[in-house]
Amino acid sequence: MKRYQIIIASLILFTLVGCAQQGNLPEGFYRYDQSEVKALLNQLTFHPTIPSFLPIKVELIVTDQFNLEGTDNEAMDVSFYSKDNDVLTFQATEGKFQFPENNEEVQIDKQTKGKYMDNQFAKSLFWIKDNVSYVMTFRPSMHEKQVSKQDLIKIAQQT
Repeated sequence: MKRYQIIIASLILFTLVGCAQQGNLPEGFYRYDQSEVKALLNQLTFHPTIPSFLPIKVELIVTDQFNLEGTDNEAMDVSFYSKDNDVLTFQATEGKFQFPENNEEVQIDKQTKGKYMDNQFAKSLFWIKDNVSYVMTFRPSMHEKQVSKQDLIKIAQQT
């Protein structure tokens, strides 16, 4: 009998710990294995912040590290793919760059403004924080996964 009580208590504890870890996860968002992205971050000379959750279930992650053409500015690119081939690309560049013109200005947090662009092919969000320039672009597959401007802003708020 005591053995069963220990097993039941252990299961309850694991369930509570799992629920506590999911507590900060907004509805419709998913966690992903960050180990590959963190390995990329360890190779960089600048310090971007990566999101801990995304609006798609990640099946594949592709990372890249490079210098911007014609500059010494280092950059990183991470593409997150869903099973349906939706792709969310997260880019960070050392230093500040110019935002694209004629896009909607959005408030990311109290100190950070960005630019949002939505066309028939992709939704993009651009912002600068702590001397790092970020671009996030979502391209749906033919299944037309819906990711909103607010979803992209929630991701940006993690940086």
